[in-house]
Amino acid sequence: MDLTANGILYNKTLFDKAGVKVPTDPNNVWTWDEFAAALKQVMDKGGAKYGLVWDSTPHRWSTLLYQFGGSMISADGTKAAINSPEGVQALDYFKKLHKDGIIPESVWLGSENPNNLFRSGTVAAHLAGNWMVSSYKDITNFEWGVAYMPKAKQRSSVPGGKYLMAFQGSKVEKEAAAFIQWATSKEINSKYNKDSLFISPRKDSAKLDYAFGKEMFEVFANELSATTPLAANDWSRQTIVPKFSNDLKNNIVKVLAGKSTSKDALDETAKLIDKAIQEESK
Repeated sequence: MDLTANGILYNKTLFDKAGVKVPTDPNNVWTWDEFAAALKQVMDKGGAKYGLVWDSTPHRWSTLLYQFGGSMISADGTKAAINSPEGVQALDYFKKLHKDGIIPESVWLGSENPNNLFRSGTVAAHLAGNWMVSSYKDITNFEWGVAYMPKAKQRSSVPGGKYLMAFQGSKVEKEAAAFIQWATSKEINSKYNKDSLFISPRKDSAKLDYAFGKEMFEVFANELSATTPLAANDWSRQTIVPKFSNDLKNNIVKVLAGKSTSKDALDETAKLIDKAIQEESK
């Protein structure tokens, strides 16, 4: 029904106050170190209390994993890959962003809501999904926008979305199928996504004439076009991922709290992934 992408929403007012301009060319985005330095400048000169808030979910954290060249599961789906050197580097860097004071510990190590923090106007940027465009459109106390995400080894977002399904044995299978065909047709699906401020999964509806945030959706669409196939390979395995995602989040928290190394935490997660894959293949 709709497609989602992770990306960066930023406080334009604070960036302007600090004299920091975000990259406008997708072929010339910041590195993570450059982005961190820019956020530090917005904190020092723009008055931002926090540089970056980051949704505390494995899905959103995995954005960094793919940008560093890693993945949760191997390309052929047979084994865990999250504890690769690239995975360890990604988690080490995530910890560094916290340690350097760019990301507040209150979100991942506490229960603070990143959406509320961004709305307060005290945060330079928020790593979240395109659905926040709809959520933030009522903000009037400062200007905000969508910027291209920085890259590590490569650029990457993480695809997601919502689906329609019908049940076998309902005795109205034909009617259900007809409804799904109608709801996902070009005309109806385009209207649904345009009015809801979502991204259409249809290639022939890639560019919709949104009443709000049209240029923001173009940035999110570009993030998706630059995304590694490994991201979809991982998150499409919905009979496997739910079996370890909570443990992955808990293991990330252990690292941020100084109770585990990135390598140990991801080795532990890899064992759970391998177990889930083996159970699925029986």
